[in-house]
Amino acid sequence: MTRISRISRIVLVSMLATVAFACGAAQDTTEGPRADIHAPDHLYPLGLDYVWSYQVDNGIEQVLGVARVIAVIGPRIEISALGGEPFVYERRDGGIYRPASSTWLLKAPIAVGAEWEAPSGRTARVTSVSARIEVPAGEFEDCVRIEEDGGDDQKTVKTVYCPGVGPVYVETSMQLTLTEQPPRIIGRLMGCNLRDRNEGTVCMDITGP
Repeated sequence: MTRISRISRIVLVSMLATVAFACGAAQDTTEGPRADIHAPDHLYPLGLDYVWSYQVDNGIEQVLGVARVIAVIGPRIEISALGGEPFVYERRDGGIYRPASSTWLLKAPIAVGAEWEAPSGRTARVTSVSARIEVPAGEFEDCVRIEEDGGDDQKTVKTVYCPGVGPVYVETSMQLTLTEQPPRIIGRLMGCNLRDRNEGTVCMDITGP
């Protein structure tokens, strides 16, 4: 797996723009009702210096992509990928918000059938809250699968968030014509380093090439 070529940079930025963006299932450290594991903040923990590594496959090559939380200023969170302009999120009472597009990334309550507006006119829809998935980082349970479609850009985005870890699988496809096979980009979690002074390591350190 190569690290970053010019094509790889374009591929990874495209993938991370849809979500922003182990080696074994993470342990749930949330106290209280089990339903809390599907709270937006637990589905996508965003602490300073949290890091996720992804195997990114565009059907031609596989590359390593890394996303890191570089700033947490009050409710504002900035995530950097490849040293480009950071993606910005905000923690709000209703969930995790994308201020650039005035849409939600994750909106409470998370339940099957719940919907909210996504970028470019797409609609985000929760299709499962009990998904089981296996990626290079390991096998995860009780995950939430969200699908975005119906937008002006003809893009479909499928994301699987797992409690205490964040996005473990991101698939982006775009229908260019009625006859062409839509190009598809898939990101699979390879590892993560989510350290917190109060809870310790939520999942295992990244072990990339």
